[in-house]
Amino acid sequence: MSGTSGFWKGILWGAIAGGTLSLLKKETRQSVLEGCKNASGNISQVMKNPGKVSGQLKTAASKLRSTVEDVVEDLSYIADKVEELKDVTPQVTEIFKETKEAFSKASTLPVVKYEKTVRKDPLSGPEAKPESLMEDEKTLQV
Repeated sequence: MSGTSGFWKGILWGAIAGGTLSLLKKETRQSVLEGCKNASGNISQVMKNPGKVSGQLKTAASKLRSTVEDVVEDLSYIADKVEELKDVTPQVTEIFKETKEAFSKASTLPVVKYEKTVRKDPLSGPEAKPESLMEDEKTLQV
């Protein structure tokens, strides 16, 4: 047990020595003094008005509890939505497969092409130009 006690004594003496050395700088001393004044002012205010401080603590605790409940509720909602997505994903995958199959079947069907034939107009005679097309004659090629 004396080994443990010697360890903690060494830690304490090291902290005292470090704190003392750090107080050699003027800025550090002023900062420590200001911090001590603020702390003592806060402590005295708590001692004078313990009811006010306790009310503030209760209000803060209530807000914290409400926030935690909201977060738990939000996490529960998100977990429900994730489960729904797990259920819907296979259905969507099946729809994609069916659509892909439908398109692949459509691409294997024969393509129908229409070709217009140029025919001389019988009323014009042999000098008819090949640009005159008869719209009612179409050749279907498969």
